[in-house]
Amino acid sequence: MIEKKKYDHSASEQVKEAMRKRVTIFQDKIILYDEIPIFSPFSIEIMFSEMTKLANQFNECAYIIDISETQLPDAETRRILNKKFKETLNNVKHVAFVTGKNFIINTAAKFVMFQTNLDSFSINKTREEAVENIKKIFN
Repeated sequence: MIEKKKYDHSASEQVKEAMRKRVTIFQDKIILYDEIPIFSPFSIEIMFSEMTKLANQFNECAYIIDISETQLPDAETRRILNKKFKETLNNVKHVAFVTGKNFIINTAAKFVMFQTNLDSFSINKTREEAVENIKKIFN
């Protein structure tokens, strides 16, 4: 359903719902955010809204942000991403990025985290590695 293109407000309801479904409760207190191939301010609004809604179900939680299949965002999208990311961290203990082996994406993830007040984050090659890092923090 999600194509490799930059979505805006003209996206269909089916596309919007497909974006929301990429944000799920992965395991107890772990929310998975599976980024679309080309994200935009519009997709960030939809997906971060869903992530915040799910996070509000917990006193504390963690995020797995899978950006292994996405492209680097443009400047406008980075600004919105940084703003939204800071707004959604009030009950988050750890953010685990899944980047595969992409050095440039690793650097971008670190840059996003350095602009927040959350010190607990990890860069992971796989979702399994991300879960292990989160469990260490929760224990």
